[in-house]
Amino acid sequence: MLNSTLIKDNIDRFNELLVLSSSNATDQPEKADTKAEAIGYAVLGCDNRLEYLFPLPVVVLSWRRLGIDALVILIGTKEQFESDIKLNYVLSALRELKIRIFFLNSSMAESFTLAQVSRLYAAALEGLNLSDSTVLITADADMFSFQLSEHMPDLRAGKKIFLYNSQCCGKMRRPADSENYPHIPMNTIAMPVALWREVMGISPNMMKSGNGSIVATRLYAEFGKALVTGPGGKGSEKWKMDQNLISALLHRWIKKKFAFLPCPLNFLSNAQ
Repeated sequence: MLNSTLIKDNIDRFNELLVLSSSNATDQPEKADTKAEAIGYAVLGCDNRLEYLFPLPVVVLSWRRLGIDALVILIGTKEQFESDIKLNYVLSALRELKIRIFFLNSSMAESFTLAQVSRLYAAALEGLNLSDSTVLITADADMFSFQLSEHMPDLRAGKKIFLYNSQCCGKMRRPADSENYPHIPMNTIAMPVALWREVMGISPNMMKSGNGSIVATRLYAEFGKALVTGPGGKGSEKWKMDQNLISALLHRWIKKKFAFLPCPLNFLSNAQ
């Protein structure tokens, strides 16, 4: 577990990596509407756990080095992050990087669950304002990325979905399902905004500012309230709800989309 001493010891080294610039109270970079839109965004979710939160600004920089901006979803309120010295240190670093930060909060699910699953619903964030063709990439807050080809579909070849290591984990089944389906790991799933909305059954601005209850409500419907609110930590079924959810929804979407034809190979990219 990272502590305040470790944070203090790393301030000077960390500041050398930051691209310092002003930020505003909305946590959206100035002139965002006139800035050329990136081809893709890494979607990073995190609560107040320092072992995930502290590496986050450097992870953002690793994506920026590849030409990919970041959308950061922080679980909690802006006031909670600003009033805590450790949380505010990281928040200030993120603001200095001029990335887009969204705060979500809900009492209907644990913060780690919201941090994980909210990445799947990024295309529903209020004020997202991205074109339908912009690619959103699910990514981990504590994982550095070094090669863009391992995270982006080859759009020039007509590929729309990129799955990393999708053959890693065999078949899986959620409690309410009557069939097995491929287990897709969360890092990386990349699709254009329009396709995310289609697969997830969401619409623009559906997730109102600060309100993460839509995520919890969807989880209740898919898994039952008992699992979502019950005990469970790292390694449990509760910890894997994000993977279970996208695996099921993407499997259903492919079956529906290509009901009478096999899924064309040129539609999917997959790295192992």
